[in-house]
Amino acid sequence: MKCLKLEIDRMDDTKAWYALMDSCKQLTNRVWQLWLVHHMQADTACKIRDHLDALAKWRATKSAERGAKPKLTLQCLSTELMKLMYRDCTQSFPELHTRTITLLLNILRGRIVTRKAAKGKLSGWMAILLGHESLPSCTRPIPVPFDRANSKVWHDGKGIHVLVRAQRGAENNGRCKGIESTFALLTTGKVSRYAAPIHAVAAGEMRMKGCSIMYAPGRRKWFALIAYEPPEEVKPEVDESRILFLHPGRRRPWLVRVDGRSFGVAGDGSAIRYRRQRILTERLNRQNNYRWTATSTKGHGRKRALAGFFKLSQSWNLFAKTYNQQVCALLASIAKEKTCGRIVLLNRWPGRYLELAGKIPARQDMTGWPWYQLEKMLRDIMHPLGISVD
Repeated sequence: MKCLKLEIDRMDDTKAWYALMDSCKQLTNRVWQLWLVHHMQADTACKIRDHLDALAKWRATKSAERGAKPKLTLQCLSTELMKLMYRDCTQSFPELHTRTITLLLNILRGRIVTRKAAKGKLSGWMAILLGHESLPSCTRPIPVPFDRANSKVWHDGKGIHVLVRAQRGAENNGRCKGIESTFALLTTGKVSRYAAPIHAVAAGEMRMKGCSIMYAPGRRKWFALIAYEPPEEVKPEVDESRILFLHPGRRRPWLVRVDGRSFGVAGDGSAIRYRRQRILTERLNRQNNYRWTATSTKGHGRKRALAGFFKLSQSWNLFAKTYNQQVCALLASIAKEKTCGRIVLLNRWPGRYLELAGKIPARQDMTGWPWYQLEKMLRDIMHPLGISVD
C-alpha cells in the first residue's frame, strides 16, 4: 500500500477542521492515559519483573535441567480494554463521529502493540510500564482519518476531488450529525508527475484504501493523504547465479562489477563535492561572523542562535537521502537489464570518495555518509523484484 500527499485547493471552515484535528489529538493522549491507568491498577509492572526474573533464572540453569521456558501470559491490549476505551472516548468526545473514534482506536492499537523500545530488547509497552521510557504524548493536532467506506476520489472533468462523509457537523441528540465535505486537489504544475497515480485512483484502476485530512503548520496549507493499493508489478526474470557487485570508489562515488566488467555509476561525484563544500563553508562563515549578526539573533537563547546550523545539517541529510534514492533506482534498472538475481554490497572502507569529497582540510565536521540508509533503501527496492541484497 502506498500514500499520496496532495494539497487541497481551497479549505472552507478551517477553524472547525482544526478543532476536529485537536480533538483527535486529545483522544490519542487519553487512550494512552487509559491504557497506563489500567495496567497500573492491575500491577502489570510487577508481573513483568517476575517474568523477567524467572526467564533470567531459566537461562542461567543448565540445558539439561531447564525444563519448559517461562511464558508471559499478560496482554498489552485486550479486547475488554479496547471496549472500555471506546465507551470512554464516545462519552468524552461527543463532537467526534463514532466512525472517527473507531478508526483512531484501530490505529492506536497497532502502535501500542508493535511499539519498540528505544534501547534494549524489550517491547515498547513493557519499557514504558517498567519506567525505562515515558508515556508518548501528542502536542500538535493530528490528521483526521477516513476509511474507504466514507471517502471517495473522483474526476469531474475539471479536476480531481475527494469526498469525505460523516465526520463533523451539528449536535444531534448528543452525538455528531454526519455531513459531507468535498475538496478539490491540486494535481497540476510541479506536482503533476508526483500526483500521477491519483488519476488511476479516480478512474477506479487502483483501489483506494482510505484518506486523511491534515494541516501543515510550517507551510500553512491543508493536505489530503490518499492511501491506495497499486497493482502487483510483474517480477522481472532474474538469475540467482548472476551477481552484481557494488562498492564505493576512491575517485568516484560508486563502482559496479558485473559479467567481469567494472564501470562507474551515479556520475563523477562533482555534485557531492560541491554541495558538501558549500554547506561547510556556510557553517564556518556563520561561526566566524556571529559577532556581526543582528541583535535580534543575539541574546535570545541557544535555540535561536543555532537555528542556522540545524538548517545546514538538515540540508546535507536531505541531499544524501535524495542521492541514495537515485542510486538505488539506477541499480534496480541495471540489475533488471543484466538479469542479476543478487547484489553484493562490499565492505565500506574508510577514506572513500563519498566520505571525503568536498571536505575542508584541517577541519572536523559531521557530514558523513549514511551507509545504513542506502543499504535499507536497496533492500526495500530489490525485494519486490525478487533480487536479494547481501
